[in-house]
Amino acid sequence: MIFKIFPSYNRQSTRFWSWRWLAVAVIFCHSALPQVEHNAHQLSFNHITSADGLPQNTISAMLQDQHGFLWIGTHDGLHRYDGYEFISFKYDAKDEQSISSNVITALLEDPQGFIWVGTAQNGLNRLNPATGKATRFLASANNFNSISHNHITALHLDQQNRLWIGTYNGLNLYLADSNDFVHFYHNPLDNQSIPNGSVTAITSDGKSNLYIATTDMLSWLDVEQQAFHRYDAFDSPSRINTLYLDEDNSLWIGTQLEGLYHLSKDGREFQQYAHSSIEPLSLSSNNVKTILRDSKGNLWIGTELGGLNLKPRASRDFIHFKKNAA
Repeated sequence: MIFKIFPSYNRQSTRFWSWRWLAVAVIFCHSALPQVEHNAHQLSFNHITSADGLPQNTISAMLQDQHGFLWIGTHDGLHRYDGYEFISFKYDAKDEQSISSNVITALLEDPQGFIWVGTAQNGLNRLNPATGKATRFLASANNFNSISHNHITALHLDQQNRLWIGTYNGLNLYLADSNDFVHFYHNPLDNQSIPNGSVTAITSDGKSNLYIATTDMLSWLDVEQQAFHRYDAFDSPSRINTLYLDEDNSLWIGTQLEGLYHLSKDGREFQQYAHSSIEPLSLSSNNVKTILRDSKGNLWIGTELGGLNLKPRASRDFIHFKKNAA
């Protein structure tokens, strides 16, 4: 089901913000790093909320497509924003070509322009933006080749444009020719199987293989050999929220309890950045939700309850941006 919602705010200024939403922190970076540090308190944000026409204020996933449209996944459907208005895509019990759930967990655009929509407990959808119609992929006990679980946690397109899907129960590889799924499950008797726990994040290693995070640990997947190599040493991260492959193919890892980790590009050494109450320039929170490097080389870290952090390149210090009490 498709709805069109017209915001009440100024259209010209809103369109300016829409094309830059996904890099909101980057917009306000100044041209030189010393200026960023000196003027950090001047960072400001333009807000678009339900009062402005956004159908729901809980944002769970975001995507900017190849045409510049912003797709926003919420707990009340999927919404496309063009800078002027919102168009909403919602579950309709009477329409099998509507998306399968209104609780959105993950978004991805493929090279054909289809939007893949992961949901909580109701599987995966392939949405055709031109028609607004969705094809549903649901777990089925009667179909071994169906997706492994209906709670979708992560989506990733690899360098061969193959779609990988993380779920509450294993990793899936989508086979486009047959609409089937290859499953990767944890096997306690096989130390090269995927580690235990839900898949929480997937990213490339910069070549043809993948880093896979589960609630237990990080692993590196040799795709050709279908073998998972686990990072299970005492100094390795666990309870992972997010992965970010840096420009030099090193890996940043955001965790739920242990802060931020950096894995060297050779995959051999971790460096940890954690919150310390006695270090004012340490990470503001150990629950790291999202990571992005901007065009100036600064690393931005979004946290749970700790606000936004800026780590300038070649520095161990973090500049904090929190909600203004005013």
